[in-house]
Amino acid sequence: MKKISWLSCLVLLSLLLHGSENLILNGKFVRGSSKYPRLWAFYNNNMTGDAEYMTSGGPDGKNFIRLIKNFTLRQKGVTLAVGGKYKLSGWVRSTKADPQKCGVYFARKMLFPFPADQPEWKHFVYEFVFQSGKKKNGDRVESVLKVGGECQQLDLADLKLEPLNEIAKTKSADCFQSMKADLVPGFVLRYIPFSKQEVDFYWLGPAPCKPADMRCTVRSKKNGKVYHPRFSDNLLRFDLGNLPVGEDILEIELFSGGQTSFYQRHYPIRIVRSPALPAGSRKLNNLVTELPPVKLRPGKTGTVVNPRYGWLYFRFQSDDKNAELTLAGENLLSPAYPDMECFRLLEPGTYTVAAVKGEGTLTVRLIPEISFFPIQKCPIGGENPDQTFISKHMAGTITTFNCGTGKMAEMQQQKHIVLTNFSISQLRKAGVEYMLSKLNAPESRLNLPDQHGATLDEMDYAFERRTFDDYATLFQQYKNPENKLLYTYTCGPVPDAYKAFFSAAVNLSGGRGRILHESYEKSRPTTADAENSVRQMVGHISIYRDTMPKTWDRISAVFDLSSEPPFRSMANYPEQDFKYYLDMLLNAAAVDPACDGLGGIGYWGAHRASGETMRWALRLIRHYAIEGKTEMLSAQYGYKFIPGHLVNPDFTDGLTGWKHNSAVAAGKNKWYGKIQRSRGLAGAGNTFALLDCRAAVKPRLSQTLKNLTPGKAYTLSCMYADRNAVTKRNFQRRKIKLDIEISDAKILQDSNFIPLAKQKISICINRRYMVFIPDKPEVTVTFSADNEKEVPQIALNYIAVNPFFSDGK
Repeated sequence: MKKISWLSCLVLLSLLLHGSENLILNGKFVRGSSKYPRLWAFYNNNMTGDAEYMTSGGPDGKNFIRLIKNFTLRQKGVTLAVGGKYKLSGWVRSTKADPQKCGVYFARKMLFPFPADQPEWKHFVYEFVFQSGKKKNGDRVESVLKVGGECQQLDLADLKLEPLNEIAKTKSADCFQSMKADLVPGFVLRYIPFSKQEVDFYWLGPAPCKPADMRCTVRSKKNGKVYHPRFSDNLLRFDLGNLPVGEDILEIELFSGGQTSFYQRHYPIRIVRSPALPAGSRKLNNLVTELPPVKLRPGKTGTVVNPRYGWLYFRFQSDDKNAELTLAGENLLSPAYPDMECFRLLEPGTYTVAAVKGEGTLTVRLIPEISFFPIQKCPIGGENPDQTFISKHMAGTITTFNCGTGKMAEMQQQKHIVLTNFSISQLRKAGVEYMLSKLNAPESRLNLPDQHGATLDEMDYAFERRTFDDYATLFQQYKNPENKLLYTYTCGPVPDAYKAFFSAAVNLSGGRGRILHESYEKSRPTTADAENSVRQMVGHISIYRDTMPKTWDRISAVFDLSSEPPFRSMANYPEQDFKYYLDMLLNAAAVDPACDGLGGIGYWGAHRASGETMRWALRLIRHYAIEGKTEMLSAQYGYKFIPGHLVNPDFTDGLTGWKHNSAVAAGKNKWYGKIQRSRGLAGAGNTFALLDCRAAVKPRLSQTLKNLTPGKAYTLSCMYADRNAVTKRNFQRRKIKLDIEISDAKILQDSNFIPLAKQKISICINRRYMVFIPDKPEVTVTFSADNEKEVPQIALNYIAVNPFFSDGK
């Protein structure tokens, strides 16, 4: 149990109320081994901005951070005093910055705007008295310090926020001083390898002295060993030596100045025997390692080595169609498994495999956790993910199903993991006690008998930092009586200030917890932009390893399949093939050195993806996370980032490239992209072709589709709406008649989706989805509309033509 005396509370409070000289931690943007400066949280606002770290070129040769477009850096938990006087200073260089939306903010109010255009480095100094309408903790306000915003480019160096008067000096605190005081394990408590028993603990929050001046006593309760490690900065790293395999408790006590004890806590640990990889193992990519093949026949056994807690892939190649295998005496493979392959989630150890029937070769690979959410049909161009779809496309690809919609009996029998979803967003407002009651309630999703556990959703880094302290407290108190799996979804890369949350998330479920990092990357307008987006995505994922390296294998990168506007969509540019961009993302996870050893990958947003996109995403997973490939899968199918079958598909250049009659004109509305949901966030969707149905002639718009392969399937999709509804932004659900003809082609599918008002789309956008096979390399697509009184003008855009993926495995 943790124990903090009343005397130490006074000492801690005294330190807390004496603010540091600079309330901005790491204002010099030092990054160490990380790709980005430590202690900062990174926010790619609307997923259109970027951040770059420069090791030289700043004022006097200093390193600096560069923010591009709508990107911000944040430190949470900074505390300012109402009536306190402060000095904000630093170096800035800017291009086309919006002074009303780009600057230094605190508690959502701008403290200082950056200049619109400052071509050379300029040192700024700004003094102010902090006044706030919202008061927390009396006359002290703990909130988010935000730097950046809307600009073309913003360079920053050497930022400082210094308290000047007595109020500011005694009642201010930096983000570490305002943390909950705690000694946080930076490793998985119940998976300490016997062969390497080095452990990390981080001191977070205020203390009566600097960590370097603390004395520490660590005692093994079971074995009586005593250790006296010392802090290096705030890190306590030491080796347990050779504690035996099994359960134990570390009793840690901290002392300040002389013999004053101010902190005690017990940490239950477990030492496990983790065998080394056998000779002949091959690392195929960042995600997959293949063990030596095992030759089996009835009467002959083999061994499989698993060096870590995690998933293994098994495939048995035999001429005997009735072959059966066992693993540690239990059924492993039989004719019930398609293609004689399966997954198993195993503890570290050496396992015996045996052939009950059949002779052949067993392939075994260490693979990442592979998750998928949810199993639900997308209304646009969707295929029903029924049992046939699951068995054909998912059973041999997905290890962990999130929100299984009641179709998971077969998957459970085959040892797949099935998780429900549990939102903990109320933690922010309702607090720890309320959330404990929800977790323990008999009707809680965590207590469903047919689930292996739950994903804890909606832990967004936009929340205040104290929410993450509450998260750590919540799961220190929650007993998890059935020891179900608990995984945590998170948005945004985690900075050092969230170590307590990070540690709690990975140590859930007896050390089987997992963080699902929402790597939801929007497509970008050019190939260069897309490549930069992928580079930054990799950098943000790697921050987890930089922050707590001993838990890196408990991190999953989860990508967003949403690609069907007018729903939420990552595919915002119709000239691009989103399938290629998905390939870029997974390829980076598989081959970029920054992702080496990443513990998991997966998808969210399948309910907003067509059946084609789902099947392609599953094929990508198999390619990289099971087969262990390194080359892009798109090369096998001839896919390109920009296929080039159609020019000016979003009418950004008016009607250039299109043939049209007098009843068609170019149109523009500043709201149309936003009405098409996330398209507006990317700055797309505001231009369209306007088909005037009131004209004397029938509006007609056409273009020749080029570079097609006869006999190969393609998709054509588009969006259109009532122009009056766009202007007035009123919702009236109606199907708008628009004729689409494709010459010299066979139409395989033609569907028109119309959203419901409850789907939170402000106007009724018709979404057309077609699959066709051309007879020639060039065919013509023609859009036309009959004269209608109900819809006098039609706004048409987002015309996308891409190769259709029809393959399975």
